[in-house]
Amino acid sequence: MLRILIRLAAAAAAADDDDNDNNDDDDDDEEEEEEEEEEEGGRRRRRRRRRRRRRRRRRRRRRRRRRRRRRRRRRRRRRIVVVEVLVVMMMMSVTKTSDRAYLFFSNPIMNSINRQCSVSAACLIKSNYRCTQEGFEHNLLNNFYQWTNILNRIIAIFVRFIR
Repeated sequence: MLRILIRLAAAAAAADDDDNDNNDDDDDDEEEEEEEEEEEGGRRRRRRRRRRRRRRRRRRRRRRRRRRRRRRRRRRRRRIVVVEVLVVMMMMSVTKTSDRAYLFFSNPIMNSINRQCSVSAACLIKSNYRCTQEGFEHNLLNNFYQWTNILNRIIAIFVRFIR
């Protein structure tokens, strides 16, 4: 819209200049030629100014768009971090024995959450609870129902934060 308005204004100004030139009495041809040259120079300057303004506007728009995109990305990252911390807290509250901690890493249901959590979150749990394969195999069935419960809770937390 702005570009169209600018063009219309320029066209109107040019038309006014032409009308004024035609109405003037022809005293000296040389003076008129000089004035026309000056006007052409002025028009060129105006065009250059308009081009510069347009470029500046385009650059500003692009910058604004980029900033908006960056802000959105940052918000998403923060949310994910918060969710990771909550997941770790929940795991630590339930996994007080090594076999349960091992189950957290090996249960196929929990693998999806493992992938979503960062390495730091996984390391936190691993360092607090040393995982042993024997304990995992021994208590797999006992802990399975407990883990499905926890999984439901975690999914609820994910859903809340995503909304």
